[in-house]
Amino acid sequence: MSSQYLKRSRVDFENQDYSSQEVKVQQTINWDDEEIERKVKDLCRYVLACEYKKISIRRDNINKLISPDNKRIFNLLLQRANQRLRNVFGFELQEATLKDKSGVQQQDLQAQTQSTQAESSTQAQTQKQTTAGNVSGVYFLRNVMKEHYILPEIVKRPKEEYVQTGVLYVILALLFVNEYEMDSSELYEHLDRLKITKYNTLGEREKLIDGLVKYQYLKKTKLDDQEGEEIEYRFQWGARAYAELPCQNMVEFISNVSIICG
Repeated sequence: MSSQYLKRSRVDFENQDYSSQEVKVQQTINWDDEEIERKVKDLCRYVLACEYKKISIRRDNINKLISPDNKRIFNLLLQRANQRLRNVFGFELQEATLKDKSGVQQQDLQAQTQSTQAESSTQAQTQKQTTAGNVSGVYFLRNVMKEHYILPEIVKRPKEEYVQTGVLYVILALLFVNEYEMDSSELYEHLDRLKITKYNTLGEREKLIDGLVKYQYLKKTKLDDQEGEEIEYRFQWGARAYAELPCQNMVEFISNVSIICG
């Protein structure tokens, strides 16, 4: 699912100089350029396959794929693979942050800082170091293509995808204005008012939401100490939503919807 809102401000990674680091790493592992190029291609194929299947891209699995005996090569290959993914496919690997309460606040701060520092690679590197303690080891591919390349006239998508994306934004917006979480009864009540029910053209609502949970746009947790027959869940933003959608973009989306509906 993609839209102008599901994008972070782009950091100019191409201006960073990794040449000295690459030489040191290559000398350590004794790989030639051909072997490194092969590993970069393997990494690109792996992350694209994971994205197609909407499954997590984990650092441990990447290490097993590219160099199980030497983890020092990881950063070098990740940098080269990211450059290839940006230049050829218009994607970039983004590492998700941990999602506890403090992590939510730090994620928001990181997104705001990134938008004001996007043109400075030195500042971006400093920001990366300050948030290193909150990383998860889970990556997602995000779209970094410029807006004029992904207009609806150019990129054709099924109508169902636009509908599902709209529902996703609505759910994320509802969670956003409720401190990123909401119990299922309250969420379903809002969706009922919007006529997003199991009887509409989207199919069963539960299956649609379960799909968003599977793709890690949403996190679904069963509540403890429940009374009654109906099982209650708590819905929160998932790791992929945090990786793809900074809070300022969600504010913009909510503002635009309010203007249209106002």
